[in-house]
Amino acid sequence: MPLLVDDQTIPEILVTVGARMRVERLNQNLTRAELANRSGVSVTTISRCEHGGNVATESLVRMMRGLNTESRLDAAFPDTAPSPLDVVERGNTERQRATGRRASRKRLTEVPW
Repeated sequence: MPLLVDDQTIPEILVTVGARMRVERLNQNLTRAELANRSGVSVTTISRCEHGGNVATESLVRMMRGLNTESRLDAAFPDTAPSPLDVVERGNTERQRATGRRASRKRLTEVPW
């Protein structure tokens, strides 16, 4: 099965994720109907996901829970503790929004006319 790599397109990633989900389902010897019953999503949604189609995030998480693989989300989104400097600067409050990127004045003046 192909690895997920940075240069894959979104449709290619969806196909890879769907194929991996299918392999996991089959390794657990589950039919789509059994996974649908466990996860609370339709057989059609499972089939669409396994073929690389779009599914709702909730449906994906439900299918992962039905396969007992939802803990694998930690690999994609690890819990990151703030650095000690961040704690000092912000106190014990969590970030609420990103600051965004701002264009510097120097870049704006370098535009050739």
